[in-house]
Amino acid sequence: MSMKALNNKIIRKYFILFISLLFLTLQSCSSVKVISDESFNEISTYEIGQDRSNLTKFSQLVDSLSKGKENRAIAEENILDFLKTDATFESKQFACRELRIIGSKKSVPVLSEMLLEEKTTNIAKYALENIPGKVIDETLIKMLPKASKKVKLGIINILAVRKSELSVSSFGDLLKSKDSDISITAASALGKIANKECARFLRKSLNTSNIPLRNVVLDSYLLCADELVKNNDSIEANKMYSNLYNNNIPLNLKQATLVGLINTSKNKSKEILNRITNEPNELKFILISKIRELPQNINLTNYAKLLPSLQPANQIQLLSVFEDRKDKSVKPFVLEILKSNIKEVRIASIRTLANIGDETDIIRLATVAANQSGDEANYARSALNLLNGAKINNTIVTSIAQSENEIKIELIKTVGTRNIKSALNNIIEYLNLDDKKLKSETLTSIAEISGIEELPILLNIISAQKNNSDRRKVERTISKVLAKFPNQNSSEPLIKTLNSKIDNDSKSSLLRLLGYTGDANALQVLREKIKSNDEQIKIASIKGLSNWASAEPLNDLKQCTISAKNEKVKSTALKGYTKFIAMNNRLTDVEKVDLYKISLQHAKTSNERNVALDGIGHTDCFESLETVKSYINQPDVKQTVDDAINRVSWHLHQNDPERVKGYVQWFLSKIKDERFQIKNNELINVIDRFVTSRDAK
Repeated sequence: MSMKALNNKIIRKYFILFISLLFLTLQSCSSVKVISDESFNEISTYEIGQDRSNLTKFSQLVDSLSKGKENRAIAEENILDFLKTDATFESKQFACRELRIIGSKKSVPVLSEMLLEEKTTNIAKYALENIPGKVIDETLIKMLPKASKKVKLGIINILAVRKSELSVSSFGDLLKSKDSDISITAASALGKIANKECARFLRKSLNTSNIPLRNVVLDSYLLCADELVKNNDSIEANKMYSNLYNNNIPLNLKQATLVGLINTSKNKSKEILNRITNEPNELKFILISKIRELPQNINLTNYAKLLPSLQPANQIQLLSVFEDRKDKSVKPFVLEILKSNIKEVRIASIRTLANIGDETDIIRLATVAANQSGDEANYARSALNLLNGAKINNTIVTSIAQSENEIKIELIKTVGTRNIKSALNNIIEYLNLDDKKLKSETLTSIAEISGIEELPILLNIISAQKNNSDRRKVERTISKVLAKFPNQNSSEPLIKTLNSKIDNDSKSSLLRLLGYTGDANALQVLREKIKSNDEQIKIASIKGLSNWASAEPLNDLKQCTISAKNEKVKSTALKGYTKFIAMNNRLTDVEKVDLYKISLQHAKTSNERNVALDGIGHTDCFESLETVKSYINQPDVKQTVDDAINRVSWHLHQNDPERVKGYVQWFLSKIKDERFQIKNNELINVIDRFVTSRDAK
């Protein structure tokens, strides 16, 4: 063999070897995996109801691979290969969900085949809906003619979700399908894509005799018009709304179309006004609601003129618009409709007046409040309180003297709620009248408008009262003023008046009022007066101490309770003393029980015993349970004692269950009342379960 022939042979040998290596390399590249066979094996047998942890792990892996373009593409190929295996339907369904995230046009052939199979059509549809690219749309459109009905419906829905404009022509043809399901689905799809071409196809079918199809066509046509509005083509949209509105369409669709007509009108105000006048009642509420959207500078008078011609429900709605818009130009028409014989319409008018009224409406509203009842009267009072303007308060005050008593009462109420301080001197004079209702309302308003600076005036009123009943009413009024301004050295005018030449009844009122001031000077005076030999002064001083906002007078009242010889004095002191035990946060529970025991020692009435035992029942310690032992089965305190036992035991049972159980069992052996037995046997069961749980730990 020549050297040349030998060289050629060697070259051919190495060329064949190179080609073989290249083929193996390419073959190896085609089977590159970024998702291992193990990962696929872990999900391949999954069925509904099984552990999903492997699915979660697989999803996390795909998510991490989706970040890089190359790995994403390989992962897609790996999943497509998996879909060709005999894995379970559920695992393939899961894989399609991943393709929905990372899929590309490479997935189309495999998913298209799956789409044509009725078993897998839905899972393929789910993946295809989200994969970008016109090639998907083109492929799906080509599949439509040969697909079965179920698959065809699925393809239409996919293209609708994808808003595929390429499919509009095909859907337009499918509107003519004799199969109602297909034509209806196509009509719905056109509404989801909603461009001008869709509208053109839908317009041709607006009057189809197929009623179910027509309903969908109408709805889709409306969606197309709405989409034009979003794209700032109001002129074309208005034409479509008009075309639709003039058809014989269902009421709900007519209402939605009417909204579109108003929104796209060149002159909304004029359009609304004309249509309120001409449209049937069932559509007027939509038109009235659109008034709210008009610019603030639009004059509403022309709308107000329509009030008498509207149905009550529409009148109320329009009045609500006026209420919100606060346009005073409509007031004459609102006043006219205030005469309506429909209560709800009158109330709506009153509510509107609250926002547009002025000083000339004060007597009108006060008259409604005085002569009507329920909601109507309450809304009139509310309107009086809400009227806004520089002259309102002054007009209210000056109108009081000129009005009859029923109107006076309403105006004086308004003085209080509006806090018109300047009215004080004007209304004080009504305390001298015999009209109890007027006097009561005057006192209420005085309490609301007065401050500490008005105390001297109010104190003069006390001494001017002719009987104790009226004096106590004034006293309650002053107590409300003092309670509003605690610890503001308010005792000075009271002490000054107390030291002047006044009768014992007036002094008693002042001593009781000193308890609401909360300042040191008042406490000192009360501590001195509690030693008085005058029973009336002594009792008034005790009540003053009992009115104190803190438990500071506790020991004073305790000593008075213990030392008092007079039962009336003792009873009064005991009441305040017992109240302060619960208020004193510095006392331990055991100390509180010891103080309640003193209350019980001096208690003479069942009410006094019940108050003390109730305090013990709200003091969570074993001393409480020990104390109430002496009071079981006593008829006048039985309910209080039974409740105290149960409450304290419940609160203590987790601290010392064995000891609580011993107490409860003892009480159960002594108290046979059925209600008591049921409640406390239940508690025994709770304690036993608690102990079992505790010991198990």
